[in-house]
Amino acid sequence: MKKYGKPAVLWLLALTMLLSAVPVFSADDAGETLTAPAPSTAAMPFADVLPGAWYYADVARACASGLINGRAPDRYEPEGNLLLSEALKLAVCLRRLADGLYETVALENGAEKWYSTYVDFAFEIGLIAKTYEWERAATRAEIMELFLPCAADFPALNDLPEGSLPDVDASHPQHDAVYHMARAGIIQGTDAVTHAVSPDSCVTRAEIAAILSRMTDPAARVRFTVSDAPDTPDDPTDPDPTDPASASGLARYWAANYEKRFGAGSADEVLLTPGEIAAANARMTAACPTMVDLVSYPSSVNGGEVRARIEAYAFPEGCDRDLEGRVIPWNERRAILDNRALSSIPETVTVRWAVVTTRCDMKSLPTELVGIYAAGDVYYSMIQETEVILGEPVAVLHESADGRELFVQTGNYIGWIPSSAAVYCTREVWLKYVLAEDFVTVTSVNTWAVGDEPDWVNGDFVGTLDMGARLPYLGEDDERWYVVMPASDYSPDRCLAEHRAWIPKSDAVRGALPYTVKNFYEQAFKYLGVIYGWGGANGGVDCSGFVCAVMRSFGVKLPRNTSEQREYAGVGQDISSLGAAERSALLGSLRYPTAIYRPGHVMIWLGEENGTPTIVHAYIGGMPVAIQPLDLSGTLLKAVELK
Repeated sequence: MKKYGKPAVLWLLALTMLLSAVPVFSADDAGETLTAPAPSTAAMPFADVLPGAWYYADVARACASGLINGRAPDRYEPEGNLLLSEALKLAVCLRRLADGLYETVALENGAEKWYSTYVDFAFEIGLIAKTYEWERAATRAEIMELFLPCAADFPALNDLPEGSLPDVDASHPQHDAVYHMARAGIIQGTDAVTHAVSPDSCVTRAEIAAILSRMTDPAARVRFTVSDAPDTPDDPTDPDPTDPASASGLARYWAANYEKRFGAGSADEVLLTPGEIAAANARMTAACPTMVDLVSYPSSVNGGEVRARIEAYAFPEGCDRDLEGRVIPWNERRAILDNRALSSIPETVTVRWAVVTTRCDMKSLPTELVGIYAAGDVYYSMIQETEVILGEPVAVLHESADGRELFVQTGNYIGWIPSSAAVYCTREVWLKYVLAEDFVTVTSVNTWAVGDEPDWVNGDFVGTLDMGARLPYLGEDDERWYVVMPASDYSPDRCLAEHRAWIPKSDAVRGALPYTVKNFYEQAFKYLGVIYGWGGANGGVDCSGFVCAVMRSFGVKLPRNTSEQREYAGVGQDISSLGAAERSALLGSLRYPTAIYRPGHVMIWLGEENGTPTIVHAYIGGMPVAIQPLDLSGTLLKAVELK
């Protein structure tokens, strides 16, 4: 979700997710109807549920539905435990929803024990068959047992053979309930890799909000696999999603799904030739105001224009904390603004040419602070703009007062990067990285490069390369690509020194990857498990950066932000006024890989799997790239074929 504005974007994300959800299970989907009350559009009332928290949208959904509320009007206590009595009340409410009694049956608290009426009602309707220690904290497994009667007919989204959940063996008293809820996508475990469930640990109020959100909204349910599960090529969710082999299995599955619509072999057809991709890049660059043609970039630019571009980035309103939560004092804020050295910009700026030698963050202000955040947030730095990857050519327009930051133009963005991340060269050498006539393209999420010269760290690690990174080709053998690796000559002027390095052939191709549907799926699935990073922070990927990275594999250069992608990334069709059935029919007819845009967010369309519309996306801070169902009745703006 890069980039939609100031801190308001965080509220927009949550409200978009909330308002687009339609918490109804149809009989076809779940075997019973479970309809939550209409959600409220009010802003988040709880001071301890902050934008960027992984549970933010879940708390918004759950509280707006009326199923749960805060411990106080302004306090939710996300890390607090849930008592078994409170869990029973939630289970009763869910069951009343399922039976259509939410508005017609009113349960009042008991006289001595407030929960006694809920216990009696639960026994009466067969929701429970035993009593619990109602005043102690509920465990995760007990929650699954209490909620199971409300989810008995939910369809299985995840193939989890017996024994695949590592800490729930057959002897566990809630074994059946835990497996059912995991298969239904209601829980996914406390470990992102093994999906260990921690069945006997206490459930938190943040976790219960997520569970309630998934119980009442099919689009919120999660798909996953665990590494111990058998590898079945036809399974739409192969084991261990961080393993490239899994990406291949998923690509085969979804390619077969695609070929059911468009014929055998269609997923392997080349959609755009290199020449057609070059023409598409030229069209986008000419049309999109945030993109520039580096080949024809001038050797000098107007100083007033440079100053205006720098001043267009203001200190973020409403954000005054560093990553540790410390309030940034006024004098430090003033020093950051002074570091822009605006008075030293000449009337005519002579452009310097540079190449990036290590992945770095591009920020809106020249500072070595990791980021500037709203109180309590650690995911969304409001000065983080985008990532800039190794091998990327940049035009240097200005230097900060302390000399530690450079204001640079890339092919699709402008902002500040660390001076230490770039080295200078002549325009002639620089154009070699811009044009890259004979090059190697990285096709893994990232790979390492190894020095290959006796006089330069021979055999040692010399850099990490991101998906879509391009380096000049030098040669090859059976297992390696040999490339030009840009580095510093360690002189005071930080000039470019080019060395020979190698990268594994399994992680790259010569030229660009052929643009086919199957390759597109595989590139996207390689990101499964990668943690969301706003603007590419912390080595992660955000929603529009995810689309950019996948398309870089094919040599396609996209705008960086969702708003520009939506307008310029390909052939778009407005779907904002279409109904779910019309959207389904339209998306099913599209031959090219397609991005679906909603306000401030982009998702990659995969297709329908057993009637379920499905996307893959990087969706929120702290969470990994994931495959999820798409609510076609939600707030969607445009479908853009990436061509």
